[in-house]
Amino acid sequence: MRGRKPTPTKLLESRGTFKINPNRKRPNEPEAPTSKPEMPQYLGAVARTAWEQLYRVLDDMCLLSSADHVSMELYAQAYQDYRQACDNVEKYGQVFISVKGDRTYAARNPFDTVQERKALLLVRLLTEFGLTPSSRARVHAMPKQKNDPFTEFLKARETRISAS
Repeated sequence: MRGRKPTPTKLLESRGTFKINPNRKRPNEPEAPTSKPEMPQYLGAVARTAWEQLYRVLDDMCLLSSADHVSMELYAQAYQDYRQACDNVEKYGQVFISVKGDRTYAARNPFDTVQERKALLLVRLLTEFGLTPSSRARVHAMPKQKNDPFTEFLKARETRISAS
C-alpha cells in the first residue's frame, strides 16, 4: 500500500501549511514550468471552448503551467465527448426498447454509459485542477496583481525622492 499521493509543495504553500511548520518543505521537489501551455490545433470546436475556459480560470488563479498541457487536453476532449453523449441521450433517450423474437426488453443507451463515465472523468480532472467546490476550499491561490496606477505613481515618486 502506497497511501495517499503527496500534495505538491506549491499547493501546500498556497494553503498556508508551511506557516505553522516551515521545516516540512520538500527541498528537492521540481518547480513547475512557468511557461503557459498552447492549445492543440486538432481539438474540435467544443473542446476548444472548454480549453479556453479552463485556461482563463487557471490563469486567473495563477495555477497555469505548461506541465498541465496533457491534463488540459484530456479535460477538453472529455468535455467534448461528454457533450456529444448528452446530445445523443437527449435525442434517443436513456433506454432503448428492443424486440428479439417474441420478447421485448429495455436496454440502456450506450451513450448514457459514455455520458456517465465522461462526467466522472471530468469531476476527477476538475478536482486535480482545484476547480470543484471542495477542492477549491483547500486551495488559496493568489489572484493576479492588477497594475494600480496610484501605487505605481507612489513607487516612482519614492524612487525619485530617494535618488535626490
